[in-house]
Amino acid sequence: RSIACFVLAGSFAPSAFADDAGPYIGAAIGSAEHAEEVVLTPSDVPPMTGQSDSRDTSWAFTLGYRVSRHLAFELGYLDLGKMEASVADPTGESDAQGRFTFSVEGITVSMLGQFPIGKWTPYVKAGVLFSETELNFAGTVSGTSFGDRVKGDSEDPFFGFGVTYDLGSRWKARLDFMHVMDARDPETGQSEYQNVTLGFSWHF
Repeated sequence: RSIACFVLAGSFAPSAFADDAGPYIGAAIGSAEHAEEVVLTPSDVPPMTGQSDSRDTSWAFTLGYRVSRHLAFELGYLDLGKMEASVADPTGESDAQGRFTFSVEGITVSMLGQFPIGKWTPYVKAGVLFSETELNFAGTVSGTSFGDRVKGDSEDPFFGFGVTYDLGSRWKARLDFMHVMDARDPETGQSEYQNVTLGFSWHF
């Protein structure tokens, strides 16, 4: 009987492991927080400073593969919204003033370490955002208008943590926090981002 039970238990092990592995897709929406103090330095215009709106709506799509109960890899697309601000010459030596928007979006590649506890699965993650940045600005100085639209790209590391909850029928809810380190481009500028999203995933 002992041998029979051992063989029977072994026959279930591969299927149990298989349940822990497989692909999944997900979508999420949330809020991205960025720098409040901003500086704009267009050519031939005095540096200008101002206060940004500090946060905007963010969203993300994810394609993942769970290698095991404790390890997963994800490929995604992340939009961190737009930073908007009115700026002016802080010295008062000129009448330079303007307004600008700065946006960051791009493809993410990450690795997750997971720690299942019943229906809850806390996790930590780290990866790279292959960001596309865009700066739009316009203003006036001494009665002369200026403005430009500049695009760039870079690779920005990020880290984060979160938790998923098993809703059944292959659906999971997910709360996620991530910190993007200096999303930037030499021509467009830079900002650190903290992003919090709530989403759902479906596991094949």
